[in-house]
Amino acid sequence: MSDNYIYSAEKVIDELSRKPDFVSTAIKRWEKRDSKCGFGYKGICCRLCSNGPCRITPTQPVGICGATADSIVARNLLRAIAAGASCYVHHCRNTAMTLLSAAEGKSPYIIKDEEKLRRYAKKIGINISKGVKEIAYEFATKVLQDLSKPYTEKVELVAKLSLPARLRHGKNLT
Repeated sequence: MSDNYIYSAEKVIDELSRKPDFVSTAIKRWEKRDSKCGFGYKGICCRLCSNGPCRITPTQPVGICGATADSIVARNLLRAIAAGASCYVHHCRNTAMTLLSAAEGKSPYIIKDEEKLRRYAKKIGINISKGVKEIAYEFATKVLQDLSKPYTEKVELVAKLSLPARLRHGKNLT
């Protein structure tokens, strides 16, 4: 791994990728994998319905349902993105629930880094002159409320908590 290569916009992940060789990371495992499933790698294997699975080849360019390689790749990409986003939201919700539980004194967890909590609370407009448990309660509640909005409403915390470079990149895509 090159010392000059940036693996992620998130500094913690970038630092993790530079760990010694005996520390296994997803980045290192991906780099070492020499055999990738050709159909999976190209995204032209479809297991979406019970008619398949369908493997798209030069001699069989469409699936049983009529899907072409392009539509299968697009479907697979969208499903992977949706699954990944869903997983992140699930982790975020569970973390907020754990923070809420700690704030209410209902769990064995404690808030170890009060400064970090105050820093992030300030980013989302919470008054940080209160006690740490009050701040944690408000923070967790705001996160849960934001995650529970109907899909027609814009979430607010993404813009307030995202890395600036990542947010700019996302805005440039639209």
